[in-house]
Amino acid sequence: MGDILFSLWVFCVDFFFKRKAEEELPEGGEGKPVMNGRILLRRIQNKGIAGGLLADKSEAVRDGATVLFSAFGIYYIRLILEKGRMLRKLGAGLFVGGSASNLFDRWVRGSVTDYFSFNTKKLPVLRKLVFNLGDLAIFAGTILLGLTGRKD
Repeated sequence: MGDILFSLWVFCVDFFFKRKAEEELPEGGEGKPVMNGRILLRRIQNKGIAGGLLADKSEAVRDGATVLFSAFGIYYIRLILEKGRMLRKLGAGLFVGGSASNLFDRWVRGSVTDYFSFNTKKLPVLRKLVFNLGDLAIFAGTILLGLTGRKD
C-alpha cells in the first residue's frame, strides 16, 4: 500500500506546483530566476512530448501515453506484490507518479503544464527546455529502473 501512496504523493506534489504555476506565472517569457539564478520559473502548455515535439499530434501523443502508462501500470502492480526489490519499487513509483500527473493533464487540459528550466551556460539546451516535477520523477525513476535491472 505504501508504494501506491508514494506514487500518489509524487502525483499530488506535481499537481500542486502545476496549478500554482498556472495561477502565478504568465505563459512563455524568459522566466523568473530563483535558487541563485540556477532555475528559471516559466510556464508553457506542452501538447507534445519532450521539447514540444509532435505538438500537432496531441491526441496521438495522449493515446500513446495512455497505452504505455497502462502497460507499465500492470507491471507496477505485479512488482509491488513482490517482497523486497525496494530500489526497483522506488524507481517504478517515481515513474508512475510522474507519468500519472502528466497523463492527467493531457486528458483534462489537453496539454501538460511545464514550469521551470535549468539556467545553465554549459548546456544551453537545458535553458530552452521547460520541465515539471513529474518529468524529473519520470527521469529519476527510469534511471533507478535501469540501474536495478531485473534484480536489486
